[in-house]
Amino acid sequence: MKEQTQEVLDDIDVNHLCDRLEGRNSKLRPSKPDAKGDTELVQYIWRMARFHSGADDKMPVMASHWLQSYLDKRDIDARVIGTKDEAGDEILDALDDVTSEVLSKKGISDKGAAKRWKGLLY
Repeated sequence: MKEQTQEVLDDIDVNHLCDRLEGRNSKLRPSKPDAKGDTELVQYIWRMARFHSGADDKMPVMASHWLQSYLDKRDIDARVIGTKDEAGDEILDALDDVTSEVLSKKGISDKGAAKRWKGLLY
């Protein structure tokens, strides 16, 4: 694992993410978390959770920009937008796993988007 990925993962608290992504009736919050202390990393995971759960059918286009902003502010040498690099790809893969873990802890499937998009991909 690259040091950039470890640095991002060290900044993640899954229980805090579950709390910040909590909406009504144990669903995901519909609006982007933006309270003091909510970083672009929290916003990225929220947006990917909304997409992968099927709660939001729009493509998460801006999420990568939020993540890149988070990386840049922390001087983490990785690209997740435009021409991605190896470190960026590894970070994105690791954050997919974190997103799946958050959804699992909340009892929400991470296959919602796959089910929604299935008919369009074949």
